[in-house]
This record gives sequence, structure tokens and C-alpha cells, in this order.
Amino acid sequence: MFEKEEKQLQSVKQEIDTATIPEEQLNQAIFTGIQKAKRRKKHYSLWKKTIILAASFIIIFLGSIRVSDTFASYIKKIPGMEHIVELVQDNKGLLAAVDNEYFQKVNRSDEHHGFKVTLDSIITDEEQLVVFYSFKSSKKLPKQVWSKDVYIEKENGEKLKTGSSSCCGGDRRNQYETSISDGTFEFAEPIPKGKLTLVMKFEKYNEEWRIPFSIDQNKIGKKKTIPMKKTVTVENQQILIDHITFSPTRVGINVKFPTQNSKEIFDIQDLRFVDENGEAWSKIQNGIVAHGGNDEKTYFLQSNYFEQPKKLFLVFNKIRALDKDELNVVIDPFKKKIIQAPKDGQLHKVEFGAFDDSTDLLMFYLNEKFNGQIFDSYTDFTGKMHRLSTYIWEADGEKIGFPYKINNAISKKPITLKLIDYPAYINTDVKIQIK
Repeated sequence: MFEKEEKQLQSVKQEIDTATIPEEQLNQAIFTGIQKAKRRKKHYSLWKKTIILAASFIIIFLGSIRVSDTFASYIKKIPGMEHIVELVQDNKGLLAAVDNEYFQKVNRSDEHHGFKVTLDSIITDEEQLVVFYSFKSSKKLPKQVWSKDVYIEKENGEKLKTGSSSCCGGDRRNQYETSISDGTFEFAEPIPKGKLTLVMKFEKYNEEWRIPFSIDQNKIGKKKTIPMKKTVTVENQQILIDHITFSPTRVGINVKFPTQNSKEIFDIQDLRFVDENGEAWSKIQNGIVAHGGNDEKTYFLQSNYFEQPKKLFLVFNKIRALDKDELNVVIDPFKKKIIQAPKDGQLHKVEFGAFDDSTDLLMFYLNEKFNGQIFDSYTDFTGKMHRLSTYIWEADGEKIGFPYKINNAISKKPITLKLIDYPAYINTDVKIQIK
């Protein structure tokens, strides 16, 4: 059924393989790919590998899925392979959702001041709404475009209740338009049957960009939850896999960490599904990747909702964790001195100085690259807690900085920061059979 299409793709691949590519063009392609990989904010991590040429994507496509007529027809409507990459975001679950006709075309826009927002399409299940959108302007755009506020409005004018959301920004494709990007909205109430409106606001303008759409009730993927209640022990630390929720756009793994554990478990780093053939479904790479607190988290994997493996395993080999009695870090900012820190010496240096006219910057140095947020607050010498709402890191990943408002009284006294993540690891080999 697909032999003709595959032969055509293989022919294109062969032509590209034998083509001579000038070094300057290749370097430019690599640079462009790297810039695209940086387009999300800290919790919007996108590509870990850059796809430079269309041939690479073709090879991956042929090796990983069989393209159905529905999916192939959709591909033909998109003017360029790069748009496919941006649309499906290297996510097996979204590929399968499109292939199984859960994809819904919208193609509606709203325009003000020569700036147009287009809602291209949506994918919906009982867990979340995934939107695909782009921006276009009559004036030159910055390299990245971000909305300052975005929400879904119901027919009665009320905001749709949502949980976590990840939307909406985009990278410039050329000087006047962005590539297609995706955003997600978790449902916190039943999915409305009437007209909905995607509402966006931008920093420079008072107007709202309003795009009406509705969800085809026949294209809402049903979720299914299976109880697990399976506990594994790693270096005397218990991890309870409580339940798993499958839906077309993602799979949620609910994990509990008993309070009697001696270590704080920050993350199960490489959680994934593996079937009997070794095919893996890993964590979602952009969008909502997890939520929860110290004692309970839900991790989101790429969905295998439409697959029918004979066997399915939940696998992980690496955990980030630290002894609970080492979580508090005490520093003297004014003296640039670390008074207390984890025993492994990873956190070995702190600097303190002006970030701008009204903000100071605490910069911590690690022995290895780590792009996670290690703190989200500090407690001053009076016992008052202050939030650190922003963090930055240097390109090498070994420096993590926290801007905060200048307070001379605080800066001249020791402060305490509690680690919420840290590059301390436990290697293990856990394999839990699901099916």
C-alpha cells in the first residue's frame, strides 16, 4: 500500500546523499538548527538533536512509522518538510494521533496592527487540548515572539478552567513570520460542546486577538487509567508507581515517594516505555513534562495509546536524588562564601553582584553542566522566605544565576536556600512489566 511512496522518498534520500553541499551552507544549516533548539523557555525544552537536512527526517520517518493515507494527505498540504517537524514536535504520540484522525483543521486568524495570529489546527483528548498556531506581521519580528497572556474562552464568556498550560510563543521563520508552534491546555472541567475562542494578548498592544473554534466531539480521545500499586526499592529508597493514565496525546505516570525515604528524589531522569521489540516511548520533550510536589509527581511520556504491543515495560536507569539532611545550602552573599552545601562538592562557588540598576544576582558554580532550577526561594536571617521567580544559566551549564531585588540588610547576612533539584545521581536498572 505504501511501496510507491517509500520508493519516492528513498529516491529523494539517494539524491541528497550524493549531492555536494558547500561547507558554508552546511554550517549555516547547523547554526539554524541550534537556534531553533533554543526557542523554548526553561521548561519548554525542545530538540536534543538537530535535524539539519530533510533527508535525515525522511530516514527517521521510514524507520519509525508507516505513513497512512490520512497522514500522507496532511503532509502534502504543508509547504515544506520543516513544517511537519515543527507541527509534530518529534512526538510519537502526536504522530499517531494525527495518523488515527484525531487531528482537526481550524485555519482561522485574527489580525490587528498588521500582526496576524493563525490557529492552524488542534488535537483534543480528555486530558488536554493541543493547539498549533503561527504569527505573521507586516513589520519585522523579533527572533522570538511571546504572548503575555493566553486562555480559552467559553461561549458564555467565561474562561475555560485549565490546569497547567504551555502556550504561546514562536521562533521567527523569516523576518515577517514564525514557524508553526504548539501549545497545550490541560482540562480542569468537562470539555465544552459549544463555540470556544482562543484569546491572546501581547505586550505592545491593548487589543485581544480572538480566534473562534469548536471541538469536534467525535475527535476527542478517551482516556483510560490502569491501577499499578507497584513499589520498587532503589538504594533503600522506595518508589511507588501508583497508576498510569493513557490518552492519545500523552501518558501520565503517577509516582509517589514515601516520606520515610532518607533521600529527596528530584526526578526519575530517563523514565520510558519499552515494548518487546525494544521500541521506546520517552518523556515529552516540550510542553508540560511533569507536575507535582516532593512526595508525588506525574510524569508525561509520549503516548503509545494506539499501539498494541504484546509486552510493555516501564523502565528507568537513572534517578536524581540527595540525602534530605543535605538539602539546605547556607551562603553569605556579601562575603561570597558558601557556609553549608552538599558533601559531594558539586556546588563549590558563589558570586554576588549587581545584575542591573535595581536587581542583584546570585551566581552559583557547579562542577558539571546542569540546566535545571536548583532553588526557587531563599530564607533571610529574620526567617522570612522570598521567592526566586527567575533563574538563568550560562551557556556552558556550569553557572546558575538568580536575580532578586536589592536589599542591603539581607545581602550582608547569611541566607538559606533549599535545593529543589541537584545533579546527584543513582544508577539503577528497573523494569516493571505493564502488559
